[in-house]
Amino acid sequence: MAFLTSPFIPMPREPLSIASDARPVCDAGDTLFTVADLNQVWIKADVYEEQLPQIRQGQEVEITAESLPNRTLHGHVDFIEPAANPQTRTVPVHVHVANRRCACCLECLSMPHS
Repeated sequence: MAFLTSPFIPMPREPLSIASDARPVCDAGDTLFTVADLNQVWIKADVYEEQLPQIRQGQEVEITAESLPNRTLHGHVDFIEPAANPQTRTVPVHVHVANRRCACCLECLSMPHS
């Protein structure tokens, strides 16, 4: 059994992926797993072009998700991408959310609808 420790990265950390071909012996340079700090996350919302005038950088945002019932996440618009997706006519908007209690996990968030 292996344990991940690092004096440079405070816990908690979420493993993003674990190599599917993990074996007892590995070679130098093999990727065994990927770890990320999820205390701060970006949630990407696709905003229709006609709604874009209502969005501005720094704007406070409330996000709800079916996978987090009776919870509202709070964040702010951090980045508005400069171009729309021509197929969906939406512009990706990145919302910064402090995730200190690790309420947002990779699998549990759905598209924001607020």
